[in-house]
Parts: sequence; C-alpha cells; structure tokens
Amino acid sequence: MTQKLDYSKLDKVLLYQDTQQAKDWRNKEWKILDMNGNGDVSLSEFETWIRHYLPEFFNNGNGQNYKIAFRYAYNKARTIHKSKATATSVQKKIDNDYLTKDEFAPMLKFTRMFLEIFSMFDELDTSDDGKLQLGEFTHGVNKLNQWGAKIGDPKAEFMKIDANNSGSILYSEFLLYALDKNLDEEIQAK
Repeated sequence: MTQKLDYSKLDKVLLYQDTQQAKDWRNKEWKILDMNGNGDVSLSEFETWIRHYLPEFFNNGNGQNYKIAFRYAYNKARTIHKSKATATSVQKKIDNDYLTKDEFAPMLKFTRMFLEIFSMFDELDTSDDGKLQLGEFTHGVNKLNQWGAKIGDPKAEFMKIDANNSGSILYSEFLLYALDKNLDEEIQAK
C-alpha cells in the first residue's frame, strides 16, 4: 500500500483552476515543461516535471504504483486539443501523441483526480497485487460508501465493475467506476 495523499500539497502543485494566479503559474511552468520550445510535451517530460514537485510519488518504488495514474491522466488530457483541419498528417500525429499548452490545465486536473482514485484503489487492494478481488471489494464496501458509492449488493456491484469478467477489478475498471460514481476520498480525509 502506498502513502496517503497530501491534498493540501496536491492543491498547491496541481493548479488547474481558472484563476489569474493559477494561469500565471501554468504559463511559467509550461516554459519549464516545454524544454525545447516546440509546444508539445511528452509523458516523460511531464513525469520529470512532476517528480520535481511531488517526489514522494517516485521515492521508495511508489512511483511505479502511481505511474499508472499519471499515464491515464496524460492520455485523457492529450485528447482535448484537436488539430486544425489544415494541419498536416505529421502535425495531427504530434497533436495526438503529445500534450499541448491548451491541455496543461486539464492535465493537472486529471492528475489530481486520478491520483485520488488510485489512492482509493490502492487502499482497497490489501493484497497489493494491483487488482481487487471480490473479498477485498466486499471488505471495502464501507469505505466505498463513505466515498459516495452507495452499494447495496457488493457482489452484483463487483460484477458490474469487472468489465472483462476476469474475476478481479483492474485500476482501469475502477477508474471508470469511480468517475461514474463521482467517488471522493477527500470527504473521508477531512
């Protein structure tokens, strides 16, 4: 199990809000992120940047656990910006494969959301095998309900979440479920 999230620190680093202070901070940080000035940022560049601000997610092996949350957030954010109709096929490929400045604020928001969801998933995954078994899910129903799930029949809910019918819930399946149910670990943390 990984450490609990420090929400106050996340809120200081992941400034996605539409305030002038957050916009100014993002403009400054984008210049650091976009090291070569080409207007595009790779997942590796983003991870290097976030490692500077949130090193606790990369020390003692924890970065490998949380890396999936960073990757999902990156993949979600990079689909927001659409290439211009007049863009070349090469530019469209670059736009699809990299993060643009327009996608930076959503990337920060998705990073915060997906880190929180990974933290919930990790708390339920008591076997630390990267998936939830029915017993772990059933054992965690009280926590899930505190986070807003409203589960009546744990087994039926588990089967709905287990989209590939593997007998376990992967982070990708839990992520979709948590987003659909609008789960919020921070409710319990306060």
